[in-house]
Amino acid sequence: MIKGRKTTTNQLFEEFIVLTEREEIDSKLSEKDAVLEASLKQITLLFQKFAIYLEALQYENQRIQSRHLETVNKLESEVLQAIEN
Repeated sequence: MIKGRKTTTNQLFEEFIVLTEREEIDSKLSEKDAVLEASLKQITLLFQKFAIYLEALQYENQRIQSRHLETVNKLESEVLQAIEN
């Protein structure tokens, strides 16, 4: 999933760079501006989606770490209680 996004992002950046490097002045300048703006919006959306994905992963990681710590503490207390008994 991440690799697919990276390829798509790289392709959009390449298209964006190619379009911005063209210095021809012609009657389709406004059309090129629209294409550049659309490409930039697509790139922005991809980064926003990736940021949301990373935030979800971070939240899930914190949840797992919390459950792990709770389990370890519970097991330690059970072992200590078993030793006392």
